[in-house]
Amino acid sequence: MHLIAGHYRWKALTAAGIDTIKIIMRGPVTDKELYELSYKENVDRHPQSVIGNAFSWKSFLDIGVCRSETEISTSLGLPQPTVNKTI
Repeated sequence: MHLIAGHYRWKALTAAGIDTIKIIMRGPVTDKELYELSYKENVDRHPQSVIGNAFSWKSFLDIGVCRSETEISTSLGLPQPTVNKTI
């Protein structure tokens, strides 16, 4: 199981001694879906670094999570040239 969002809330609740919270659970997700959900959850609050994106996206291509730069751009809703130039 992976925590996609709420890391800081979880840490705060744990520090406060609260051991139960309401959560939203999703079915099993692939590595690609996990990254998509995490990226979309965090990009609005914390802009992603270009170098961080470059390493992540290149790694996804290298290990086969995504087959092409176009697949990455479609998954994240970004222009394909942005992905290409970042990598």
